[in-house]
Amino acid sequence: MTGDASSYRRILWATSVIGGATLAALLIGLARNKAVALIGGPAAIGLFGLFTTIISMGASVAALGLDTSAVRQLAQRRDDTAEVERTQRAVWTMAWPLAITGAAAVFLFRRPIAAFAAGSSVYADTVGWLSIGVAASVVAAAQLAILQGHGRIGDLARVRLWGSLVATIAAIYAVYRFGTLGIAIAGISIPLVTAVVGFWYGRALPRSNWRQLADGSLAGQWRALATIGIVVMSTNALVTLNDLSVRAVVSNRLGLEPLGLFVASSAIVWVNLSLVLNAMAADYYPRLSSVAHDARAMSTILNQQLHVALGLAAPALIAVSAGAPVVLAILYSPAFAESAFVLRLLVAAGVLRLGTWALGFALLARRASGSYMLAEIAAAAAIPLAWFLLPRTGLWGVGLALILSAAASFGVYLWRTNRGHGIVMDRQNLVMIAALVAFLSALAVITEAHATAGMVIGAVAALALGWRAFRQFGSAIRG
Repeated sequence: MTGDASSYRRILWATSVIGGATLAALLIGLARNKAVALIGGPAAIGLFGLFTTIISMGASVAALGLDTSAVRQLAQRRDDTAEVERTQRAVWTMAWPLAITGAAAVFLFRRPIAAFAAGSSVYADTVGWLSIGVAASVVAAAQLAILQGHGRIGDLARVRLWGSLVATIAAIYAVYRFGTLGIAIAGISIPLVTAVVGFWYGRALPRSNWRQLADGSLAGQWRALATIGIVVMSTNALVTLNDLSVRAVVSNRLGLEPLGLFVASSAIVWVNLSLVLNAMAADYYPRLSSVAHDARAMSTILNQQLHVALGLAAPALIAVSAGAPVVLAILYSPAFAESAFVLRLLVAAGVLRLGTWALGFALLARRASGSYMLAEIAAAAAIPLAWFLLPRTGLWGVGLALILSAAASFGVYLWRTNRGHGIVMDRQNLVMIAALVAFLSALAVITEAHATAGMVIGAVAALALGWRAFRQFGSAIRG
């Protein structure tokens, strides 16, 4: 039990440090979103969501997976100073050219990108400005990956917190002062400020000897980073393309205002999931990478991490679902409360995404590119489902589409990690995921039919699960 207790302590420590900073950063981000909503309404939130997704899409391609491959390489070589320095040099000599290339591509193709995302090229010039955000995202990803590879969990938390605070101040002023262009500036400010703050906290890291650039020793590092990175880039690009495509479908089928309602609901779910997801990325993935040769050890880490993630996320997700109209009104404005049912469906889909993220990191650590790609292709089912459902059901159809596609993706992830790599998710986590999705789906329907009954049921369930998690984790830590 001593080993398990130590592992749980580490998971909970990383989750508390990264999760606490992420919570603060996301609350600051929600304050930014509320300001944008009050200034421009749902349509402004819709545009902001499109612009930030375009930046994410461009960065996911341009970064060539450096944010993941660099962490893996550094985590596996942390005890070899010379290899760590060589890896850092390789990361930076790849990051800067990739950032410039990605920015140039977004600027050159700004018209077709605007036409695809917003259904009109009228925003083409504004999309051109987003190229700055793409370049900044690549540079920020490289710096954060190096911090993470060195195990600087506290610095990662500080970067998220201060970066979000400064970016939010800049974003609110820009939207108020410049209108549509200000919305683009708001999107750019987030990666740009993150990159600057990341460099500030990275200044204490060991420095590389740049005179060794010409000795030819980086070729092997470039190959290793690119081999992993191309796979990660392909899958990350698919994930962000799915996200952008779903938003484009909503925009084209229903308009910018319904898109704003969807983006607002997605952001609230993301706040809750990010508290555990960022801890996964900061601590869980490096730990998996260090034992990638041992399927049994990976299974243990996977199940412990997912147990903590579900235990922490479940009460919050149920509370958000039960109080959806109030949450939307407080975090945005009363005009957003009409999307409460959509938010509840997205919460149910979010539980499945927690499972797929945990399994996905395991596949990345095993360099199982084909399996990872196959699972994300299954997630793309949301696009045709949304296209078919939206005209018939209205906005809530996109929530249903995302639940169905998340279930398909989870099934593929589960199959490939188990059958292909011997990594097993235990029965307790499987039952918890299935029960949460079923309960949250039922709660969405009950609350829609009778708001008071739904809120009471949700409040009781959230308190019960919160108390259960407190007792379980306390027992696990004590051993």
